[in-house]
Amino acid sequence: MMIKLFIFALVVTGLWLVGITSSVWSQLVKNIGSLVVTVFLAYVLSDGLYSAWQKYTGKVSPKQKAVFISGCDTGFGHELAKRLHSLGFHVFAGCLKPTDNGAQQLRSVCSDRLEVIELDVTDENMVSEAVKRVRTHLDDHNIQFWALVNNAGVATFAELEFCPESEVQRMFEVNVFGTMRLTRAFLPLLRARRGRIICVASYAGRITVPGLVGYSMTKHAVISYADGLRNEMRDWGIQTVLIEPSLYQTSMTARQRLVVAAERLWEKTSLEVKEAYGEDYIHNFKTKLTKLLKERADPDVTDVIDGMEEAVTSITPKISYRISKPSKKLFFWILLTFMPTCLKDWFLYYPTKRSIPSKIPSRDNDHKNN
Repeated sequence: MMIKLFIFALVVTGLWLVGITSSVWSQLVKNIGSLVVTVFLAYVLSDGLYSAWQKYTGKVSPKQKAVFISGCDTGFGHELAKRLHSLGFHVFAGCLKPTDNGAQQLRSVCSDRLEVIELDVTDENMVSEAVKRVRTHLDDHNIQFWALVNNAGVATFAELEFCPESEVQRMFEVNVFGTMRLTRAFLPLLRARRGRIICVASYAGRITVPGLVGYSMTKHAVISYADGLRNEMRDWGIQTVLIEPSLYQTSMTARQRLVVAAERLWEKTSLEVKEAYGEDYIHNFKTKLTKLLKERADPDVTDVIDGMEEAVTSITPKISYRISKPSKKLFFWILLTFMPTCLKDWFLYYPTKRSIPSKIPSRDNDHKNN
């Protein structure tokens, strides 16, 4: 990778030197630069114009409309349940632990328009029971089922070699198959009223970060699933919308919880792998993880909840809501649109670099052996 970056730097330097002596090349560089700036400005302006169009076309009335949200114990789902209830929607809040504080806080609203339902999205029977309860409530109160929000998710920060397959499978069971299972179960209700599906993915579904590969794999799958569903459900009038937040502070990204999880996985790792990496490596990994979450995770989730609300309520929602602060949005846009892979890898590798594994072979030995 370093060689590719060195070559890339040489090429850029060479082109710059050629540009000094060549008016034609200089003009070409200016045109390319103008094109990049023009495309970005067009992206920003079109996004702004579309938002203005959304406001002009208005929002759906929440009257006699119901929304089901998974993963409401904490985080985005919890806040969205309260937000949509305040707007007048009937909210069914799926909670994994209905006796914990998050579910109790929702119950404390004491409203016949907010119902907590115990839900583990990996359990087919619980999903079926949730649909039955919702269907009965709809029929009894003459309510339209408007939207399903697939928000439930789990994450583990660990490099693949010391992240067991069972941990990756757990993330797929919740993040991917849980989304599919819940969507399939609610599709009959959505078809009946031409409702909509909201799937919560992540920027990690576009950019794979070292130490977060298993989670990124699941979010890539969620994005692909939503892209396919959007077109397959088009004839039924069912809209599918993606929510793609960057890094925010929620219970899922709580520093202490993730550090403890990383330690647990490291303890389960084979002796051979532990010896290869060394204790300094895992210590440095935890330090970097803590620093990353402290410095990069945004504590204010309002932007995310605003985007999720718009996805539910707008008559003309966007296909995808990529949510982050403006400075991060520019960086991600450049990273996803223009940056060559070798340079993209550099930006992803070095900020998250832990330390050199203790038993990494010397390149000098390779040359000697050859």
